[in-house]
Amino acid sequence: DVLTVEQVARIFKADISETKVFMINLSNSGFMSYDYDKELVELKPRLEHYVLSRSKKTDYDILQFESTIEGMPNAKLNLLNWDMDLNGVGRVFLSDSQDVVVFPYEQELTLKKNRDFLFNGKVKGGRLDFFGSDFYFSYDDFKINLNKIDSLRLKVPDGEPDEQGRQRIRAVKTVLRDLKGELLVDRPDNKSGLVDHTRYPVFNSTDDSFVYYDKRSIQDGAYKKEEFYMHLVPFTIDSLENFTKEGLAFDGNFVSAGIFPDFDETLKLQPDFSLGFVRETPPEGLAMFGGKGNYTATIKLSHDGLRGDGNLEYITSVAKSDDFVFFPDSVNGVAQDYVIAKQKSPVAYPPVKGVDVKVHWEPKLDHFYSYKIDNPFDMYEGEVAHHGGLDLSPKGLDGFGNLDFADSYMKSNKFNFAYRKFHADTADFKLKGASEGSFAFKTSNVQMDIDLDKRSGDFKSNTGGDFVDFPVNQYICYIDEFKWNIDQKDIDVVSDGEGSRYVSTHPNQDSLEFKSPLTKFDLDNFIISAKKVDHIDVADAIIYPDSGNVIIRAQASMDPLENSKIVANRITKFHTFYETTTNVLGRWNYNAKGKYDYTDVTGAKQLIDFATIGVDSAQQTFAMGTITEEASFTLSPNFDYKGKAKLFASKEFLTYNGSTRIKHDCPGITRDWLAFDADIDPNSIYIPIPEDPKDATGKPMSSGVVISKDSTVVYPTFLSKKVKANDIDIVAASGYLHFDNESQEYRISNKDKLQGAVVGGNYVSLSNECIARGQGLLNMGMDFGQVDLTPLGTVEHNMNNDSTKFKLFLGLDFFFNDECLRITADKLSNHFPPLDAVFYGTEYEKALIELVGKEQTTKLIQELNLYGSFKKLPKELQKTMFLTDVELIWNAETGSYRYKGFLGVSSVDKYQVNKMMYG
Repeated sequence: DVLTVEQVARIFKADISETKVFMINLSNSGFMSYDYDKELVELKPRLEHYVLSRSKKTDYDILQFESTIEGMPNAKLNLLNWDMDLNGVGRVFLSDSQDVVVFPYEQELTLKKNRDFLFNGKVKGGRLDFFGSDFYFSYDDFKINLNKIDSLRLKVPDGEPDEQGRQRIRAVKTVLRDLKGELLVDRPDNKSGLVDHTRYPVFNSTDDSFVYYDKRSIQDGAYKKEEFYMHLVPFTIDSLENFTKEGLAFDGNFVSAGIFPDFDETLKLQPDFSLGFVRETPPEGLAMFGGKGNYTATIKLSHDGLRGDGNLEYITSVAKSDDFVFFPDSVNGVAQDYVIAKQKSPVAYPPVKGVDVKVHWEPKLDHFYSYKIDNPFDMYEGEVAHHGGLDLSPKGLDGFGNLDFADSYMKSNKFNFAYRKFHADTADFKLKGASEGSFAFKTSNVQMDIDLDKRSGDFKSNTGGDFVDFPVNQYICYIDEFKWNIDQKDIDVVSDGEGSRYVSTHPNQDSLEFKSPLTKFDLDNFIISAKKVDHIDVADAIIYPDSGNVIIRAQASMDPLENSKIVANRITKFHTFYETTTNVLGRWNYNAKGKYDYTDVTGAKQLIDFATIGVDSAQQTFAMGTITEEASFTLSPNFDYKGKAKLFASKEFLTYNGSTRIKHDCPGITRDWLAFDADIDPNSIYIPIPEDPKDATGKPMSSGVVISKDSTVVYPTFLSKKVKANDIDIVAASGYLHFDNESQEYRISNKDKLQGAVVGGNYVSLSNECIARGQGLLNMGMDFGQVDLTPLGTVEHNMNNDSTKFKLFLGLDFFFNDECLRITADKLSNHFPPLDAVFYGTEYEKALIELVGKEQTTKLIQELNLYGSFKKLPKELQKTMFLTDVELIWNAETGSYRYKGFLGVSSVDKYQVNKMMYG
């Protein structure tokens, strides 16, 4: 086939020059050989093939390699084997009609003889995408040998048209992995696709492959590829350009990481566009996790995980759910029905029912957990409602959360439920009372054992110091243990030793507390009945309930303690009340009434009824009582008493605000009641006597020796009235009234003198022999005109013979010449016949004390003892004449004082004499 240029020009109807240029271009394209010099054109077979291909009268290919790259060669030819390594080849179209395109990895491929080429990367074959390496395209066979497919991605129509009405193509979520096979692009004689072979492209899987579900998006990567997968047998997919989703099916063996036994299954497209399956178990179900459980009904696999709609059996339980999620180490789901069948042995389980329950099974650890969502678990055939979770295992049934049982509320992180019992090592416990919506009893951190058959609950404190709360009673109790009698609706609290501490929480009771080793709490009536209560400390007192019984009602109201005993205060324990009715109002407050034994000096007891016993503002116990005259009460055998009795716990002795009366049978002295207000020591009674004592009616009283105003009568008084109010006291005393057992006489003076001290102050007494005595500074009761008397000494009135005698130290002051006084003193001292000296004894000392005081008297007596006289005569003794040893007798007939016998002249004016003389 050789033509000249001229022949060609005639064919194309072109001039010679244009034809020559055209021939050169065709020659460069390989369609002919052009001899420029001879102007001859030799046609090549390629030209004929091109023409036939253009007219679609013969087959052809569209294969071409476009290399676009910078910085390195587009191709490299190996001269040893003629392989050409191409770079920068982004894609290679093998068939546009079958939509087969090669995308070389890193845009590299190796072109071999006759257009075969080797590459790694991606192959798009219709609706399949192959990713892998060691791919080989055979031009003559027009196929790709896919020797190592890492993954195969499929795309299918999703059934929804796009905006142009065409089918929308969607990728299948699941990829096939670890494949080997071949992709037949088209028939080898139909590379151009002139003939529409719809069966092509065709993929033949030539070896086993796998589907894994280990993506993070599938249940957070729970299904590891090493143990959870679908093992596929070789398969063929044709019509890769137009297969439907219904046509996808892959047979194989499902390995579920031990969840179920391995079984054969076919993967198909699932509603979520993943590959999986839906199958039913045999009627007897499938063993799970090596026989630890059994599952019956539907099993589903997709990218939502391995799931189930059916019944899961474990030990004695059956969980029914429409959506279990099976994991290699667990099962999750919401069971619409959950049942645990009761079993006595070998391991005890209670009956349980649950509706809409979250379940979580960990078979390797042998724990099946269930959790209530809205409705509590029905346990023990309706006796117990459980709000929380359960843990079923071969060892038993545990739980956590809250229990409602027989008006009780229990909370624990771990309950153990047996056939007809349940237990908790640590629990909070509340009990409702008769009132709606209120708890009558609360505690926490206790060990708990409930026996449904015995209808009782035993509770024990975990620390020995935890408390229970009685909210209605407003009390708490620090307990060791207690027992709940369910049907009786009461609680027994038992403690060792002194017992449990009961503490009031009432805001006005300041944590009042007591101890009881045995208490019963009545839930219906909110009554705490405490037994064996030894005592209750209130304010400064110790209150001892009769028989140890204490009743606490609502709002911390304690029943009155009848026949109780009160000791006050707790430190001194000076006072004890008995047979008291005591109202305990708080830690610092109580009131009572009761009896009190007054014990006198002989040990005899007398009753005082205290109508008022209470607590003052200083939180000190006090008591108030009244002693009537009819009670014949005596402070001692020597003192009667009537009036008020007051008690203050911090003081050892009672305070008496009333009247006392001495006991005597002396004529002329009435037994009147002396009013006083003082603390009295029963063993040493000192009754205060003011300077103006009054009787019980407020009238004046007298104690001493009295001379009538007209100086005609001398008579005694002792806590009695004068004959006439203006009669004159020869001697009177104030201070204290005391009975001296040794002398058997009543005495009045200051306390020092009464207790034997030689001190100043007047003194009067009344003996049981009816002798009235007085000592001190006297008043003779007569007007001696210009003579001023200073009588000191003693007076004694004998009521038996109505006689009165005196022994005096007598100071006389009257007007007299000083020189005469000097001469008189000198004569007495130096010129009279020898006279005895004055003896200055105790009576003189007493008289001296009345004049100059105790301290000065001590010095003066020392001078007398040393020198026989004073260094200087005290001015108090500087009288016109100071006499000693003056003994007078009252003469009732003459109404005068008579003297006979010796007397002493102590001094004259300022001169000391110290001589005895006959007067």
